[in-house]
Amino acid sequence: LTAALASRIRRLADTDQRAALAACLDALQERPLSMELHLLQVVLLLACDDKRGATAAAKRAIYVQPNSEMAHLLLGDVLARTQAPELASHAFRMAVRLLEHQPADHPVAHADGESAGQLVKAALTRLAHLTKPARGKS
Repeated sequence: LTAALASRIRRLADTDQRAALAACLDALQERPLSMELHLLQVVLLLACDDKRGATAAAKRAIYVQPNSEMAHLLLGDVLARTQAPELASHAFRMAVRLLEHQPADHPVAHADGESAGQLVKAALTRLAHLTKPARGKS
């Protein structure tokens, strides 16, 4: 049921991101423990350029499911966009720790079919970009 609801919200987001966000918030009122809806809320808030809201939503997702690799990855992504590289690095490192406990070819929950190995590689790439010294700065 939640997967079908999230799918309808994603389709709505194709034409009206704010309406999709409102629908997601309504759905979360009825299903406050749905990880899929929490993660979707983060993505929709980012699409609406609400980085503060997306940060809070990602943290709520981690509160609901502390071992959610995707919640940590999304938090890292949001924090990287808010110019908080140390915090983003921490979130990406946590995601890598969680992902490394799974077989590399294991599909990760709420990751659209991506495997643990693919997500580790993506997180390490993001981490490398965050820790790389900026060019041209003294």
